[in-house]
Amino acid sequence: MKHAFLLFTLVLPLFAQSPFEQADDIRDEKKSSSKDSYVITPGKEWQPIDYSLDVRENSALDFSWRLDKPAGKYGRPIMKNGHFEFPKVPGKPLRFYGTNLCFDACYPEHKDAKRLAQRMASFGFNIIRFHHHDGFNRNGNDMMTDTKDSTRLNPDAMDKLDYLYYCLKQQGIYFTTDLYISRRPPAGTFKVYPKRMGKHTTYKALFWISDEVYDNWLKHVTARLTHVNPYTNNTLKDDPALLCVNLINEGNIYLVYKSDPIVKEMYEKLFQDWLKKKQHNSPNQEKRKQLFNVFLKETYLKRIRRAVADLRKLGLTVPISEQIMAIDIRSHQILNHLDYVEIHFYLCLNKMVNKPNPMPIKLKQTTQLTTPWLLHYGLFPGHQLDRPFNITEWEFSKPNNFRAEGPSITSAIGSLQDCDALVQFTYAESIADILQPSPPKNLEITHDPTRHFSHRLGSALFLGQGIHSTSHTKFVEVIERDSDSNGPCSFPSLGELAAVAPIGSLVVSSEAELKQKLPSNAVLLQPPNGFPQYAKKYGKVVPIDDPDFLQKALAAAQLQECYNPKSQTFRTPDGTIEHNRSKGIFRATAPDCETIILPAGETLQGQFLTVANQKGRGVFGAISRSQDALDKTSRVLLLHITNSQATKAKFASPKMEICEEWGTLPFLVSDGQADVSLKLAPGSWKVWAIDTSGKRLAEIPATYQNGTLRFRTSVFNKFGSVFAYELAK
Repeated sequence: MKHAFLLFTLVLPLFAQSPFEQADDIRDEKKSSSKDSYVITPGKEWQPIDYSLDVRENSALDFSWRLDKPAGKYGRPIMKNGHFEFPKVPGKPLRFYGTNLCFDACYPEHKDAKRLAQRMASFGFNIIRFHHHDGFNRNGNDMMTDTKDSTRLNPDAMDKLDYLYYCLKQQGIYFTTDLYISRRPPAGTFKVYPKRMGKHTTYKALFWISDEVYDNWLKHVTARLTHVNPYTNNTLKDDPALLCVNLINEGNIYLVYKSDPIVKEMYEKLFQDWLKKKQHNSPNQEKRKQLFNVFLKETYLKRIRRAVADLRKLGLTVPISEQIMAIDIRSHQILNHLDYVEIHFYLCLNKMVNKPNPMPIKLKQTTQLTTPWLLHYGLFPGHQLDRPFNITEWEFSKPNNFRAEGPSITSAIGSLQDCDALVQFTYAESIADILQPSPPKNLEITHDPTRHFSHRLGSALFLGQGIHSTSHTKFVEVIERDSDSNGPCSFPSLGELAAVAPIGSLVVSSEAELKQKLPSNAVLLQPPNGFPQYAKKYGKVVPIDDPDFLQKALAAAQLQECYNPKSQTFRTPDGTIEHNRSKGIFRATAPDCETIILPAGETLQGQFLTVANQKGRGVFGAISRSQDALDKTSRVLLLHITNSQATKAKFASPKMEICEEWGTLPFLVSDGQADVSLKLAPGSWKVWAIDTSGKRLAEIPATYQNGTLRFRTSVFNKFGSVFAYELAK
């Protein structure tokens, strides 16, 4: 989970656990102190903002018009040429942007399900990932399944889930899920592990080696996939709105095998038997470690092949993957046996200071734009160029002050890198979260006015007319499929390279396969291990661990003009993305959307939008409210997003690097002022400040001259705090 021009405090490798799991595993021994504490209160620095979870229909904040309703009207998406497309609309790659719903937030009452689906559509989201809905809720109660038999579905829960599926489909929203997340069968279910599993990682670890656990998984999955939804008249496996499925959420065998001491011993015994069968007698420590990785790989692939075969026998036709989450040789080799790549990444994830106490938490207050990477260097080498690439969990953790930048940067670089799906984690983790605003948490959109706006900008930038690479060069890591080598496939400079041109990987088993799949004008990137020597005949080769990698890679691609080392500025060949690392400035331009990130005192001119930022660091975005480009539309949403925190949020110091209390409602926002100008079609333009529901609060003075509309934005106002403006003629 990461970035390349980075705001990187802690990045969970693609190797990571989900956010609430990860929190249990992070320890920091530093103690919090109340001395010189900093408490967020209304005043000159912070002012309240009215926060509505729902937006008004047809308001400037309502992007439901972007969705093509109902989902599945063109048939179920299929894979073609490394991407998704509709069978009835061939040759047009699809993109998906959305969020996760977790725990009992997946089980709203019918009236709330309709409201929630409309709300998701208002963001412009066209995909929802259902997550942690197969286990228990925050109160410890089972949700999807019967209390005594975790393979049997709970009819009342399924009725709620079925209706939510139906409501989302009606709004044009697709969905995806994992076939195991956190379901924990009752004690006595398994002979191999008779007691109640304390962690769901235990189930994940046993899934790969125990036929008993596998049979339990398949029985539950069969019930889920063949259950008929009375509102759609489809089974889940046949629903055209189901995009794809993942076998096990974060089930990487290389990590989970050691998560439970009892299960780890089982793996060790199986490994000893494997050594005898393979006639490896008394290997030394280094050789034993290498052989253990081979054993895990064989075990992993054996179970994956069986699971995929059994799912296909059930009639499941959607693409299937497995979250390896670790960009290394072995993960690439495993993923190459699956239909698509699915990974997770997080930035600025909070650390518990005094485990197991949830507070205080430690974080690093920095913008990724001034660090050596933008999107984590491990992210895009994970993209195998011959199959879709989905990022189904990602976010910048609250209370990081720069999290508003995340959606713009992730969407822009994700677009450049030809990602297929960006699915934020998470919208909500409980029913209470979706019904009304509540005190803040870590990753949820519901608890964060900043995310309420910034993810609308991310969605528009990724899903609209979009950013597409015009570079004739692709940087391609080449990995041998059948090699027993292991090692890293990513280094920091790969993240910098990803800001300029597409980067990805190919896993091949022969020279003929490489010749068939290698893009023209590719620059080959050589990982330290697992690189087939015959690949050197097919292009310029640059080792990714070379100290001068960035300069050599750009020179090999004749893209030297895309990076200015003196000003530390990166720029795509067509100028759609630029990033000034020394000043922490970023711009991304699509025909119907442009975003600019600026510190106070800086001015930047884009293709459509120009911002002279007077006060406070800000994320600015102009989004066309029609199918037309920005300079041809008659209605625009203009965003000026700063930071938001909760009233009485308490930090150990003004640096805000240790949070001691989350605070309470109302939400407060930091000030910002800027002079903006936007190139627009001729007309009698008016500008209104709007609240979080899209309601017009006040008309803002503006002038239109020589094709440009000019006005001043201000977060603090007599009529209330605002992050958004509606422009219309």
